[in-house]
Amino acid sequence: METIREVDPARLAWGTYDHEKNDYVSEGDIPASYSGDCIAMGQPVRKPFRMDGEMWLTIALSNDGARAYRLCPLRVFSGTPTTYHDKSGTSECAEAARNDPNGFYDRMTVKHGGQVFVLCGPEVQIVASQHEDVFVPQVQLALF
Repeated sequence: METIREVDPARLAWGTYDHEKNDYVSEGDIPASYSGDCIAMGQPVRKPFRMDGEMWLTIALSNDGARAYRLCPLRVFSGTPTTYHDKSGTSECAEAARNDPNGFYDRMTVKHGGQVFVLCGPEVQIVASQHEDVFVPQVQLALF
């Protein structure tokens, strides 16, 4: 069963590609954290975003939203961490990773800000909230 989280649509706003920086300039914090390419190349990941008081990392983007994993500092992770290479190094490993109930990236280690983190599944799909904000005027109640 896939977990879906709704967020303010502004958090999913896409930016434009900056050729001088050779990177995307994103308006929303969720697309800005996309790091699927960094993980595959063994490079430090982009800045994580916060959701529900925790750090998250985007691993996929689409017009429908994003897919992300929660980040856990390695020092407090209680499972057995792995790497992208270990999970995808052979066809058997890659097939097992694709069928992992917690998602392909579950338990993979990544680096950010000089620290090692572990991606913790299950994968979460993030979509733009469809609820319209209702304006509620602030009213000063009479004291007497």
